[in-house]
Amino acid sequence: MAAHPGGSLKALLKAKRIRNDGKTFIPVGAIRSLCKRAAVLNELHDEGCADYVCDPEKPALKIFATLILHDRLDCISKFRDAGINDGDLPLGSTEQRTELWSCRSPDKQPIASFRYPEDDDLIKWFYNTQWSVHVPFLDLNGTHHRFERGTLMPWKFLDKYIDPGGFADVQKLEIHPDHYSGTQHSTFALKTIRNTTDRIAFIQEIDALRKIRRGPHLVELLATIEIDVENRFMLIFPWAEGRSLKNMMGQDKRQICDPFNLTSQDLLQWVVTQCRGLIAALETIHYAHLGSRDPGEKDYGVHFDIKPDNILYFSQETDKSPFGTLKIADCGLTTFYSRNSRSKKRNWASFPGSLTYRSPEHDIRHVMSKKVDVWAMGCVFTELLTWAILPHGSLHRYSRSSSRSSSRGPSRRPVKEFKLARFREPTDTSSSSADDSPEDNFFSKNFGTPKLKNSVSQSG
Repeated sequence: MAAHPGGSLKALLKAKRIRNDGKTFIPVGAIRSLCKRAAVLNELHDEGCADYVCDPEKPALKIFATLILHDRLDCISKFRDAGINDGDLPLGSTEQRTELWSCRSPDKQPIASFRYPEDDDLIKWFYNTQWSVHVPFLDLNGTHHRFERGTLMPWKFLDKYIDPGGFADVQKLEIHPDHYSGTQHSTFALKTIRNTTDRIAFIQEIDALRKIRRGPHLVELLATIEIDVENRFMLIFPWAEGRSLKNMMGQDKRQICDPFNLTSQDLLQWVVTQCRGLIAALETIHYAHLGSRDPGEKDYGVHFDIKPDNILYFSQETDKSPFGTLKIADCGLTTFYSRNSRSKKRNWASFPGSLTYRSPEHDIRHVMSKKVDVWAMGCVFTELLTWAILPHGSLHRYSRSSSRSSSRGPSRRPVKEFKLARFREPTDTSSSSADDSPEDNFFSKNFGTPKLKNSVSQSG
């Protein structure tokens, strides 16, 4: 009599497979629920082997599942005799796949019973197929995970966003509930750092990032992942359903207010509250003692890239307001990116931070400080309040007094966006000197000091 009336155990396991980036994995919960002792014994017809697979202290359920999925149950006794169980996975191997060793072996001592020439095919096969069953468990409480090359992650991708000017590819994903703990979030943002080979710098930057105290307006770093050999570094954050502040300001305010039967005045009050929260979050970053490893660096946090794209809109977090919550993201990561940049030219592009929201200190090569974040946040607030207070479309008609006509007084020139108000394009695009950055409409260099241009008028 079959232990599973609904079909063979192999077929039932296959039905539980989840696709991940062209490959499949079986959640650990499915293996445990399907591979009960009666079902295992029904497949093996051997009490001793069934006891080995279902040992409550040292189970070999993953090994059994790997073998049955590929019709290799005849090899189960070899694993049992070698004393291998699920705690030894993933089994390591040489490049030639002629030896296997337990992941718990510090000196990679080969398993004696797999050292015969006739075992070569089994070694290669098991090493390559174990990943679909041995899927890691993720502690999403700020933990750093380091995995072997070949490890298949317990998630499926829902969306992908690539920022051409950023330093990471961002993917929306769901992690299988059997394979994570430490958070109530159900969807996540995976950031894969581009062009990174300096592992030590990455780990140091993440250690510093963890020292920033959590707060309601700071995006929480849930976990970091490192894949051996591949020099692949990933970070997991909660997913923001509203994407970013930039996306939010691209909407008509009515799209945000109408679903809750709220007014633009309600929205404005929320915006003011969020501004206060963002200022408090920035203060948290600035007063975090990061333990600088470079004597020339200040021992405090600086974001360096405050802009609407890096303020995320968690529209799903409605416990305090139906409008959601704004949170600062990418704390400290732009600094790490600048250290690893392949371009070392000392022009404006070599510094962290957006051209539009950068402070005058960028142009005069002053040491960067917390003030650059304050400047950038002020720029962001001018856009946010323009969007919140004025009619729809006003943000794209953002006007600044950016020129003065001789002695007749100020002349107002409308511009389309804030970045166009701040900068004029370089006059000489053929040169590659450090002074080729677009000229600031508001400030000029005055013997190493940023000076407000005479053409700029004040309004208020």
